[in-house]
Amino acid sequence: MSASTMLLLGIDTCGSQGSVALARLHGDVLATLAETELAGKTYSARLVGAIRELLIAQAAQVRDLGAIVVTSGPGSFTGIRVGLGTAKGLAEARRTPLVAVSRLAVLAHVAGTKAAALDAGRGEFYLGTFGGERRESLIPRSRFLEEAERLGQDLAVCEAQVLALAMKARSVPPPTAAQALESALPRLRAGQFDDAATLDGDYLRRSDAEIFAKPRTGMTVRAMAAADLAEVAAIAEACPEAPQWKIEDYAALVPVEAWAGEASGPLRAGWVAVAGTGEGILGFAAASVVLDRCELESMAVRVDARRQGIGAALLRAVARWAAERGARRLELEVRAGNLAAIRLYERLGLKTEGRRRGYYADPVEDALLLGTAVPAGGFSTDKGS
Repeated sequence: MSASTMLLLGIDTCGSQGSVALARLHGDVLATLAETELAGKTYSARLVGAIRELLIAQAAQVRDLGAIVVTSGPGSFTGIRVGLGTAKGLAEARRTPLVAVSRLAVLAHVAGTKAAALDAGRGEFYLGTFGGERRESLIPRSRFLEEAERLGQDLAVCEAQVLALAMKARSVPPPTAAQALESALPRLRAGQFDDAATLDGDYLRRSDAEIFAKPRTGMTVRAMAAADLAEVAAIAEACPEAPQWKIEDYAALVPVEAWAGEASGPLRAGWVAVAGTGEGILGFAAASVVLDRCELESMAVRVDARRQGIGAALLRAVARWAAERGARRLELEVRAGNLAAIRLYERLGLKTEGRRRGYYADPVEDALLLGTAVPAGGFSTDKGS
């Protein structure tokens, strides 16, 4: 192969469907030689074999590759790790140049738009903007709807559930490895390669190891006040998994001056987590005590402040309050699919004790019932941390 011709390998395992591609760059012309689709959840078993098959079909070997282009996210944690790990391993073996590209950038490139969005689950969206200053972020549903309305046809999407919310957006098929190669051409021509040794995936959501090792500092938890209600309601609205209460429901949690904690009905209270000046409320919790049982009625953390120890701090405040009021049990229910919340509760010692089939609506989902004994002083440390 001449010096002006380069054999390229493309890898994309970020989405529910993946692909690998081989292409030849001759001068300024990129020609796709072959592309293989990979079914979801088969990447670890199929990726290396698919690459081998493509190379054999072109009578080529790994040493013939002039560069490797890999889509590094955002997307599935497992998919990103498999694709990135394979690309880095192949690159290191032969010191092959490596370029990592964003799936959002590839999507915008394919559609010819200034922005692209992907569903991040749990009522959140990945949004990338590439017209001028490049930026990628994880945003709540409310903000996504605003951005989608503003961007219109300048927003590219590839998922039906996203298009249903952003009906003015430009819909294209999910990006492929061959298209990742196309989007990487400017960097390939300029020789702008990544360091395989330090390259990491663009998860956008941080890993549990990062989250729990670096809790937010300077945060306090205090009783909910009347001035907090609008902000609390907005946080809940951005969290579809949280109960969607009215303002007056939150107002019932605010202590009145004459209340002494001796009401004949359920004792109810609310808390907010706050940090530095200007940051606003980071999260909130609401709970009630009836006889010797405390129920966590609602808890939500602001999207941009999640996985920083805020939920644990709120739950500890609830447990201390419950212990002070003589509660011996702490109980709650959570969507079966809300894995992040379930992991938090389990780390604090709660155990799954039951299941309510089809308890939640929109979407229909089971509720898991979790509970634990309340220590006299409330929770002090995470279990197993």
